[in-house]
Amino acid sequence: MDQDILLAPLDVSPAYQAVVDRLSASVALGVLLPGDRLPSERALADRLGVSRVTVREGLRVLQGAGVISTRGGSSGWVVTNDVGSDGRPLIASDRSGANLEQVFEFRHTVEGAAARLAAQRRTSADVQHLKEHVEALRVSQNVGDFRRADSAFHLAIAAIAGNPLILRAVVEARTAAFTVVDARPYEVRKAPSISDHQRIVDAIALGDAIAAEKTMTEHLERARDEIVAVLADRPGQAEVGWS
Repeated sequence: MDQDILLAPLDVSPAYQAVVDRLSASVALGVLLPGDRLPSERALADRLGVSRVTVREGLRVLQGAGVISTRGGSSGWVVTNDVGSDGRPLIASDRSGANLEQVFEFRHTVEGAAARLAAQRRTSADVQHLKEHVEALRVSQNVGDFRRADSAFHLAIAAIAGNPLILRAVVEARTAAFTVVDARPYEVRKAPSISDHQRIVDAIALGDAIAAEKTMTEHLERARDEIVAVLADRPGQAEVGWS
């Protein structure tokens, strides 16, 4: 066995960084939107399995980054995800060091597999839940609502796949992708994105594993192309048919 990988230097982060990463991912995925109130420190400590001191340190880092605040003198923390002077959201950046091509290569691998397995393992209730997520995309009124519904759709597919390692990988891949695209303001191209999502649901509902994987990867390829356009040096606000 080549021991270069086994004996590579460890990247051991302080405990509070795990709190920062978890809450940052929740904001990036739209699980938490600006204006949402966080659970109490005690509740966060219990649910994350860390001490209140660790939670408090993580919250202070997020406050310093402008991701949360105690606006209006209210008790407890509220998500703000303020934008800095350069127009970039101040959410903690992805620490993986992956570039856009690596992020989407990762997404193609894990989300394509998730869709394939979901088609093989779905129940009628699972399909109904996916249809409800697509409907949430249709009725979304802003980027935040669309992102929340979009993430719920993709994470639901990963959950239906029935493999917790795949689910974790999808969370990580989507968080990294949003970290990249959030460097620029954008609008959502709803119609083509919703069409893509419906095609994925149709393939899963039919139990067609090959078609489910194919439609997912095609969808991700379009998303990648749109993100490249967002990141290009073009004036104005770009449009993304997000996934």
